[in-house]
Amino acid sequence: MVGLQGAIERSYPQAKFQRCWVHLERNLYGYVRKADRGDVVGEFKEIRKAKDLPAARQKLNDFIEHWKKRYKRVEKLAELSGFFTFYDFPEAIRSTIYTTNVIESFNKQLKRQIDKKEQFPNEDALDRFVMTQVATIRTCPEYAEPAPDLPAVRTRLTQCFRKQASSYAEEDPFLHKIIDTSHFFAI
Repeated sequence: MVGLQGAIERSYPQAKFQRCWVHLERNLYGYVRKADRGDVVGEFKEIRKAKDLPAARQKLNDFIEHWKKRYKRVEKLAELSGFFTFYDFPEAIRSTIYTTNVIESFNKQLKRQIDKKEQFPNEDALDRFVMTQVATIRTCPEYAEPAPDLPAVRTRLTQCFRKQASSYAEEDPFLHKIIDTSHFFAI
């Protein structure tokens, strides 16, 4: 495994990897004829809207079968890992998992705030600054709760991952600070 996925798997072996569906759609959009783009991308979007994992896998197989004669590259979709990881999570938050757009936007805002500072006196100052910015950005309307039953989802995710997060925190001091300040994230 190479790249970011490999680094995450080495550092956090129990982490789950999800490919960004929006990026897959954009990539797919670039490889099909203009006349077919609407149909191909529309059909591709239906895969992730499937009710459950078996239905999604079937829709993916149907999609590949339908388009492989015209676009040989669609067959590679069957080989991708991390395609349906979002089905492992409650339905209420799946839309926040299958795309990295919110994460990218969040990181861009965080980077913008960090770039305004010329330097930090020490690493703890940087950690405090980042956590303060995270807390501030987290209150922006665009990061508002994505689902009406999010409190229940948060409770379930906290139960699932608190033990894992605590074990990672013992090895990673910065992650420990994030977990200690998890009230910023309303977990």
